[in-house]
Amino acid sequence: MKKKFLMCVMCFAVLGTALAGCGASGSTTDEVVVNTDDERVSDSDKTSDEADDKDADEDAADVTAPAVTEDGGDTDEEEKIPRSDAYEMFLAGDMNVRVIPDTSDEYYEYDYPTAGEYSYSELKDYVLEYFPGTFDIKYSIFTPASGQEGEDVLALCFENEDPSFSSWLGLMAYNDGELQLKYCVNYGYRSYFDIYYTGDILYGGSGGAGAQYQDYMQVMPDSSVVTVYNAAFLYSSWCDEISYSLDPDMEYEDRPSLNDESGLQVTRVNKDGKVYISAESYSDNKSIKADEEAFLNELVELGAILKDSDFVQAQMENSIDENAVMNWFDIETAEGKSEF
Repeated sequence: MKKKFLMCVMCFAVLGTALAGCGASGSTTDEVVVNTDDERVSDSDKTSDEADDKDADEDAADVTAPAVTEDGGDTDEEEKIPRSDAYEMFLAGDMNVRVIPDTSDEYYEYDYPTAGEYSYSELKDYVLEYFPGTFDIKYSIFTPASGQEGEDVLALCFENEDPSFSSWLGLMAYNDGELQLKYCVNYGYRSYFDIYYTGDILYGGSGGAGAQYQDYMQVMPDSSVVTVYNAAFLYSSWCDEISYSLDPDMEYEDRPSLNDESGLQVTRVNKDGKVYISAESYSDNKSIKADEEAFLNELVELGAILKDSDFVQAQMENSIDENAVMNWFDIETAEGKSEF
């Protein structure tokens, strides 16, 4: 009896072992989750977490940290440096300026260097190559009234010690991560160029015995210049040039003209796309006066607006503060290489 009992126990033990073996041999794709006190997770959760960590690492790698210089500072994008720093770097020869000529200016080929990049020394070479005389080179940094705080502009001036020869002035500003020169002019020898730290400019002079000109302009924060008005004070046959403001493409022989016997004086002001004219000093000779009136009528037919003198003079009013003189800083003195 005892032997039978032992045999039964052994049979049950073998059966239990077989059943346990069958349970462990289930499909390998079945997820096995074991919950323990140390909060271990399933294989699938572990794989998912590892993938998330990998994505996070890749995202972090996409964020480029600013480069670090040897002294610990960063070399962040150039557009973040202050304008004044860019100007100092240019004057020190550590940064170039891009010349962007204003092609709407009919004289731009005479005033501007060829479009492109120039160092301070290369820009100086341009001026000295084409202009004669001894130059006092100086600069000023100012904020035009058209801009806001921090939108300052660099004016670089090559002032000729001999007023009979031309001086040169260029305006530049730090825009879009680079230094840009968008306006320059040469003046002197019967012309003047008055620039104020408000950004106002009066530019004019003689165009001959019977012509005087004056432009009123304003500097913009990007170093470009806008013309508020340009005016001319004309006498006798010099009045003929008014037609160029009305129809630049008209044939020369078709333009209205006055003969030298006329003493007519005409003020012309181009402003806001309109050409205003006023006339004075008509001739006492009836025949000549009739020619003068016919001349003015032809200009009106071309689009000129004939007004009285007071109205036209009012178009030239401005709020320039003549006490707002520019504060210049000397750089050097240099000799021009041109003989003309």
